[in-house]
Amino acid sequence: MKDSDESLLRSFALHRDEGAFRTLTERYLGLIFHTALRRTGNYKKS
Repeated sequence: MKDSDESLLRSFALHRDEGAFRTLTERYLGLIFHTALRRTGNYKKS
């Protein structure tokens, strides 16, 4: 069963669980990237 966002956030907040944080960032990578792009207006390919 897939962990819920709530349980992953709780695990990260309480225990600094890097695995939980990694799972959340992988799950929402597109949203994170596009939000940062809209906020900064800086699209730079490396």
